Amino acid sequence: MKAGNCKVGDLAISVNTDLPENAGVIVEVLAVKVDDPDWSQSCHPLCLVRAVGSRPLHLNRHDGRRWNREIVREAVVPDNRLRPITPPEKDIEVLRDLEISAH
Repeated sequence: MKAGNCKVGDLAISVNTDLPENAGVIVEVLAVKVDDPDWSQSCHPLCLVRAVGSRPLHLNRHDGRRWNREIVREAVVPDNRLRPITPPEKDIEVLRDLEISAH
C-alpha cells in the first residue's frame, strides 16, 4: 500500500472532492490506512476523518436500489483528497525554540 499525505492527528483540508459541498472542509485525521469496502482499491490509502468546523461531510451511498445522501461528522475518505495543514513536527519544534529564545 502506498504512503499517504496525512498521519493520525493531522488537520487537513479536503480537495478534489466528488461533491462540491465537501471542498474545503477542515477535518482531523483519526486513523490512516483503514479498509472500507465502499471505496475501490484505486482510492487507497484511506483515512478516517472527523469534521472539525461547523461544516459536515456529505456522502453518497448506494443501498442496492438508489443513491442516498448522508450528512455526517465522521467518514472514510481517500488520502489523496486531503492536504495536511498541520505543520511537520520539526517545524513545530523550531517554533518552540524560537518562543523560548524570544523571552
